[in-house]
Amino acid sequence: MFDLRANKLILDTNIQNGVCGVEFDRKDIMMNKLVATTLEGKFSVFDLRTHHHEDGYAQLSQKGSTGTIWGLRHLP
Repeated sequence: MFDLRANKLILDTNIQNGVCGVEFDRKDIMMNKLVATTLEGKFSVFDLRTHHHEDGYAQLSQKGSTGTIWGLRHLP
């Protein structure tokens, strides 16, 4: 993830497999959560409010299904 206003890299991680889609949680609040879906049924959720200077953002990765997850939507 790259911040265009500050011209700096915010998040650099490898979630393996090809990324098919990314989505932020909500537009009306500050950065909260980011979800990335990949090939082979894996998705990763990043908590963008919890940042460690060495480990990066808190992350949860889970295998969802055997097929490709093309997109994922947050519930309001």
